[in-house]
Amino acid sequence: MRNLRFKEIVLAALRREPSLGGIRALPNAESGKGHRALHWLDESGLALSFWRQLEKFGETRRIAIDWQDALRARAAQNLKRTEEMKKEFRRLLRTFGECGVRAVAMKGFTLVPDFCEDAHLRHQVDFDFLVEPEALARAAVALCAAGYSARHLESIGETCFTTPLRHIPSHSDNVYEVQRHRQVDLHVGIWEESEWTSIMAPADCVKRSEVRSFEGEKSLELSLEDKFLLHVLHIYRHSLRSWARLSWILELCRFLDLHETEEAFWNRLVARAGDSRAMKSAFAFVLGLAERVFHRPLPGRMRAWMSEALRGPLEVWLDNFGCEWALSDWPGSLSNVLIASELIGDSGMQGTYWRSRIWPRNAQTSIGDVECADSSMRLKLQLARMGYVAQRALLHVRDLCRLPVEQRRWTHALEASGRRACHANYGYRRGIIWKH
Repeated sequence: MRNLRFKEIVLAALRREPSLGGIRALPNAESGKGHRALHWLDESGLALSFWRQLEKFGETRRIAIDWQDALRARAAQNLKRTEEMKKEFRRLLRTFGECGVRAVAMKGFTLVPDFCEDAHLRHQVDFDFLVEPEALARAAVALCAAGYSARHLESIGETCFTTPLRHIPSHSDNVYEVQRHRQVDLHVGIWEESEWTSIMAPADCVKRSEVRSFEGEKSLELSLEDKFLLHVLHIYRHSLRSWARLSWILELCRFLDLHETEEAFWNRLVARAGDSRAMKSAFAFVLGLAERVFHRPLPGRMRAWMSEALRGPLEVWLDNFGCEWALSDWPGSLSNVLIASELIGDSGMQGTYWRSRIWPRNAQTSIGDVECADSSMRLKLQLARMGYVAQRALLHVRDLCRLPVEQRRWTHALEASGRRACHANYGYRRGIIWKH
């Protein structure tokens, strides 16, 4: 894994009991290794939180000037970006209100303060709203009135609305600068079904939403239980596609820190999540990563609820592959296909999942659906998409070449776990015999 030492330094700084002793060992920010390290910080979403942690403990001067400049510039740029997005968010709230649409804000700014202490620490890309299926058409009209458009409405999944594209995204873009065009994802549920797995998520989230005030505007938000449920499912859904931002997992960890001892909340959450094996597997995977990557203990109620899913092969994978998978560079690692049978109950769906990961479809490797101003922009967009797909293909082939090695590691890990279990069981039985 590239830049492993650097990644370990960042994780150590962000854990529950932070260790900042290694920050002097950061690579030169102007070197190739330093550029890759900064790029990983940006993609993982941890750059701003890492800088805030250094500020919090008064350690900013212990890192090189070039690192100070790079991280301070990111924080300043994201501050302007976030303020502009707040203005747009307030405008969208007003538009939905004027059109009589009950639209519930999800993710983004609604994660403050329970998942993120400050909106400026998040690198937000789009806006998400949840509506009842019967309100979907009216919500689309409202977004069109606000200057957004979509090619067609998805009655069961999410619909992506965008403003006209006037700049083709590229890898050289500064991701922290003020957005050139905007995107709103309109949802009719907190879980979009896939061909791989089916999860029975609550369907009454809009009815249980709560009214909040966002900087003077009336805002509908999910209940706290549904926010947590959505956050887990959002990470899980991206994980099935091979990659999830570490900052999303860190946000879960903040929630755990703030609410760890609130037994009544965890009981309500378990009631909302239900008793399906698929839901428990999703929680076991995501919270298992949070526990191992950022060293956050899990609430006893949650551990007991998902204990069936957390034991066995999934636990072995989390112990031997979890941190490595979470720390992988975009577009992620294929190693989580090794536990497809643990995450996906239906054997037919498991085969579909394997095939989709080994040979991804175009829908999984696209820049996104955007509206272009003219034909020349459409051509540039098509070229950009081709470059994006080529890059994804190159990285995917490299990961495919490593997969046989990962499979051998997986076999050895399972065998070692089985031997330990046999020894533990043998010792337990000897103890009983000796006692008698």
